[in-house]
Amino acid sequence: MFCFLSIYSNKIFLVRGIFIACLLSALSGCKVADETVVYQSQFFPTAEIYRIPSLLKTDSGTLLAFAEKRKSYFDQGDKDIVVKRSFDEGETWQEMNIVDSNDNHSSSNPVPIYDEINDRIVLVFSHYSGTELNSRDNRIYVTFSDDEGETWSERQEISYLIPNLDKVFLAGPGHGIQLKNSSFNGRLVVPVWG
Repeated sequence: MFCFLSIYSNKIFLVRGIFIACLLSALSGCKVADETVVYQSQFFPTAEIYRIPSLLKTDSGTLLAFAEKRKSYFDQGDKDIVVKRSFDEGETWQEMNIVDSNDNHSSSNPVPIYDEINDRIVLVFSHYSGTELNSRDNRIYVTFSDDEGETWSERQEISYLIPNLDKVFLAGPGHGIQLKNSSFNGRLVVPVWG
């Protein structure tokens, strides 16, 4: 099964199908993949904008769709990290849960990793105080779930792992990976840009 999240017209879709079938359908004009709206942005009566989606699948088949929940369309501002879970390959989704929220602060750029060795979902994300991104307040945090995203640990700051943090650094966006078959077997690798 091939799955990915796609943003179109203020909706975040889960598109699923078999990859080769998707390629063939593009050539033949046939529709193979199904679409399910996972997050729907709205502007009235209050703004709820969903951006920076990320999809993770566990060994048991649970899908977790992460996103930033924004109170405006702009990059600056109050943002929370949210997740929805599916136990039927994306046909239906549970209610949205907030993974990290801070009034008048920003939690952003969710980077999920499935730690196969510990059967744990690890989530790395950026956080900064207030609503303006600057190097003095930017921090990188990690939280984890041992119950397939139902509950999350208290976040822990890991900014000290990044050299030269006097510049603006953000986690992700995207996914992290767990190294296999190397001298660093089991190590988690997270994209960070600055």
